[in-house]
Amino acid sequence: MAITVHEDFLPSDSWQKAALVFELGIPKFLHAHRNATWTILSRLEHLGQMGASSEPSMLLDDYSKVRPYMETSTRGVSMASSKKSFLQTQYKRYRMKIDWGSIDLPLGLSFEYYDLDSKVWIRNVAQEPVSLQHLCGLQVPKALLNAGVENPTKVSWTDGLTSRWMMILTELGASNLNFSDQETTQLLKQLAIQAAPTQETDDFLRDVHIFREDSFCYRLASQIERRLETIRANWREIHRMDLPITLALKLHALAAPAMRPRAYDLVQRAPKATTQWVSHHRNDYYHAEDADATMRVALYRFQASLLCRRPISVFADGEGRAMLADELRSFVEASIALQQSLAVDPAKLPSNLET
Repeated sequence: MAITVHEDFLPSDSWQKAALVFELGIPKFLHAHRNATWTILSRLEHLGQMGASSEPSMLLDDYSKVRPYMETSTRGVSMASSKKSFLQTQYKRYRMKIDWGSIDLPLGLSFEYYDLDSKVWIRNVAQEPVSLQHLCGLQVPKALLNAGVENPTKVSWTDGLTSRWMMILTELGASNLNFSDQETTQLLKQLAIQAAPTQETDDFLRDVHIFREDSFCYRLASQIERRLETIRANWREIHRMDLPITLALKLHALAAPAMRPRAYDLVQRAPKATTQWVSHHRNDYYHAEDADATMRVALYRFQASLLCRRPISVFADGEGRAMLADELRSFVEASIALQQSLAVDPAKLPSNLET
């Protein structure tokens, strides 16, 4: 005759016990939130590229002692044990007679969080602050690559977060850079939207306070205005219009209140030009002679529509500003044109539209 051992349902440690009981009855909304958060983290942080984790000896859902008490289906992140239960070993059954202490055993399983989908132990994830910086890298222009520069932040006119905006303003007024080159304007746009560090302050301007300098803001506004006037008639150089729009939106968001009206005027000049571009491309689209010409014009119209819609973000700044009739009309026309131009395969869009 043999007797089967009794194994405790819960671990002896109070924290592990609380975690296990919580997992058995975790609310569905918290379970969904945890899975969604982990999915974002694992995909964007490339945790799936980690080395293979060891297989668990027991999943919580497979543990017969607690399965009847589970109220939520186990998907995504749950709990598992790398150690075996006594019921999985040769010590699960003894011959009679035997003392009580030999068959009344603590829980042999040691439950930890485990991702059932990616087969990764949560404890294997590096305990470092979450960062998506690797997804926001700068695209280096070929001209810089040909010059042997792989890191654009080491170039003099992009070097230093505190002096970056002064160098950008200098280059806007100089002739050192070819602003007709799409990669150059794309790099400048990326540099403009990068956030400064916050090592010395918790100010919303972070460690760079140059937008509180009126002289800098006025000179930046003058350069933006000059470029808008230069580009407005040239509907083919859409990437050149993207840069002054980005700079104008940045100026509107960060400048002092006294500078906001000037920045707002600059932001609203872009839709006046791009609306004309959309109309121009609409006529070309319907009179294209072949499929290649149709797709080429559709791409131009698609990009012009996106540019025309970008200034709408100024109405989300919390100032309660209402849209004027012309502004609303431009936005609606651009939205319609955008839908009509979706014949363009998103997978074949230029790289500059990915950002």
